[in-house]
Amino acid sequence: MDWILARAPDSIEARALRSRIRLRLGDLNGAATDARRWSELPPRDAERLRILGAVQLARGDAEGSILVLKRAVEVDPSHLPSRLDLAKAYRATGEKRLSEETLREAGRLERAQRREAEQRGEASYHRLRALHLLEEGKPALALDSFEDALQHDPKNPDLLLETAQAALKSGEHKRARETLNRVVEIAPASALIRRARGEAILALGDPEGALPDLQEGARLGPYDPAPPHSLAPAYEALHRPEAEKEPALASQPEKDAVLPTLSDTTP
Repeated sequence: MDWILARAPDSIEARALRSRIRLRLGDLNGAATDARRWSELPPRDAERLRILGAVQLARGDAEGSILVLKRAVEVDPSHLPSRLDLAKAYRATGEKRLSEETLREAGRLERAQRREAEQRGEASYHRLRALHLLEEGKPALALDSFEDALQHDPKNPDLLLETAQAALKSGEHKRARETLNRVVEIAPASALIRRARGEAILALGDPEGALPDLQEGARLGPYDPAPPHSLAPAYEALHRPEAEKEPALASQPEKDAVLPTLSDTTP
C-alpha cells in the first residue's frame, strides 16, 4: 500500500485499505492520517468516518468518538460497523440505554442485510448463466440473464457494469449508456466504470460527450494503460492533436506498474 500510494496518492481503494491495516496494527496516528486524507476524496463514505471514530475510541476519547460515529451513521444509515462502534462508544460513556437502542437497531439492520444477501445469491445464479452465455458467443441472451440478475440485486455496480458490457456486445449502445448512467451514480469514483461509459458514448458517435468520462477514467486510474487507448480514437474523431500522444502515454503506466523486485532474503 505504501508503494501504491506513493505513486497514486488519490487512490481511494488503496487509501481505504491502508487505513484499515494501520488500525488493526494499532497505528492510530497513521490510521487517522489516512482516514482524514480519504475523507477529502469524493464520494462521502461512512467507513472513513468510522475509522476516525474507532481511533478516538481507542485513544480513550469516547465522547469525541460518539460525535464522529453519529456523523458516519448520518452519511450511511445502513452502515452496520458504524452502529456497532457507536454502541461501544455509548457503553464506554455509561450511556447504557443508548447503547442498547443502537445495538437493537444494528440487529434489525443485520437481519435486513441478511435478506439482501439472499437476494444477491439469486442474482449470482442468473449472473453465472449470463457469463456462460457470453462465453458461448450469445450476448443478447446473456443480456436477458443479466437483467434477470438485476431484478434481485439492482444496485450492484459490478453487475450493472457487466450488463452494460453485454449490451455493448449486443450492439445495444443506447441501452448500455442508460445502464452505465445508473452505475456511475452508484460508483462515480470507479476508473473502470467511467471509462466504460465513455467508450459507450463514443460508440454512439459522440466523441465530444465521451471525453469527460474518458478523461476522468484516466485521472482516476493513472497507472492503467487502457484509458489512453480509449482516449486516442475520441481525440482522433475530433481532429485534436492529442490523438498522436495517447498511444505513447499508454506505454508509460505499463512500465510504472511493475512492482519492485523482491530480495531473495524476503521471507
